[in-house]
Amino acid sequence: MNIPVVKLNKGRERSVQSYHPWIFSGAVTSEKNFDSGSFVKVISHENQVLGIGYYNTKNSLAIRMLSFQDGDPQEIVRNNIRRAVEARKNLFTNNTNCYRLVNAEGDALPGLVVDKYDQILVVQITTLGMEKIKDFIISELKNLLNPNSIIERSEAQVRKEEGLSLITNIHFGEIPDKVLVTENGMQLYVDLNKGQKTGFFLDQREMRSLIGSLSKEKSVLNCFSYSGGFSVAAALQGAKKVISVDISEDACSLARDNLKKNSFTDDKKYQVVAADVFDYLRKENTNYDVIILDPPAFVKRKDNLKAAMHGYRDINRIALSSLTEGGMLATFSCSYYMTEQDFEDCLMQAARSAKKQVSIISKHRRALDHPTALAHPEGNYLKGLVLRVM
Repeated sequence: MNIPVVKLNKGRERSVQSYHPWIFSGAVTSEKNFDSGSFVKVISHENQVLGIGYYNTKNSLAIRMLSFQDGDPQEIVRNNIRRAVEARKNLFTNNTNCYRLVNAEGDALPGLVVDKYDQILVVQITTLGMEKIKDFIISELKNLLNPNSIIERSEAQVRKEEGLSLITNIHFGEIPDKVLVTENGMQLYVDLNKGQKTGFFLDQREMRSLIGSLSKEKSVLNCFSYSGGFSVAAALQGAKKVISVDISEDACSLARDNLKKNSFTDDKKYQVVAADVFDYLRKENTNYDVIILDPPAFVKRKDNLKAAMHGYRDINRIALSSLTEGGMLATFSCSYYMTEQDFEDCLMQAARSAKKQVSIISKHRRALDHPTALAHPEGNYLKGLVLRVM
């Protein structure tokens, strides 16, 4: 296949040779006349072939690499999809049927996420290069997995930076209002049409299991509870009381359904409250044994980091003040622009303001179906700590 060649400036090939999948426009010697989103062969200043990627001429992140070897681009994409699917085959037993099949750069498929919810696939595309071969991707997934349905939830705002509109589209089959899935034995309803992300926070699977195991005979407050995954996990492990708080009434309705589906029907013992989490924490004086803070990203832009860190400090301070002695706080940040060190600094300041001495008993456990490339630390967006009040 004859594809355009892009040459890098002298010395700018080093990150690519270390397998980092991103090349910025400043590293490119000159721009050829080809359609934005096209496959390209990347070569060094000395004409050494560095691999195959795709190019967006309208974005400062110009090239995303699909392979660090030469080859036919479509065959590379096909093989990368098949390798990703194969890698998940032995990760889960019959008690889990919802997981990530393709994790963007972590599976050498930048711009592509594919999640499996039982017999339904949810596809998310965030880049122009992947958008251009979307039909090919859908065809490969159908041939490989024979799903009942495929829905696209390409709604991430980053698409606008690629010159793309936001899309929700059912490619084939039907998508019910609620899909029932199983995670570590929990039965959970998921809204694949309008739910957050692709329908559920699959990247928190291991943490739901961990927090559940720490919740026996404990009073648990699940903040930003969404559809109640942490709440059900805690209840199943014997929590004596679980309160779930989320500002969205739709999310609260789903959380109630999920608690009832798992036989937790006592509304006093398993409360679901539609409220602003900040307001709820400030008004409630109850001391909890376990608090979970899993908020949406506070940092939408890099220049908003300072204000967002204030928000993280504030809510973690209030949560720490609401814990019993020996109580535990599971706290997370999915803000891309906040580093692990930023997050830990916020928590240290929050603990000092709350006059609480705390220790770290665990860090975020990444689910095995969410690999990140070693050379691509930018893929580590989700940070989390489990703290114990001493």
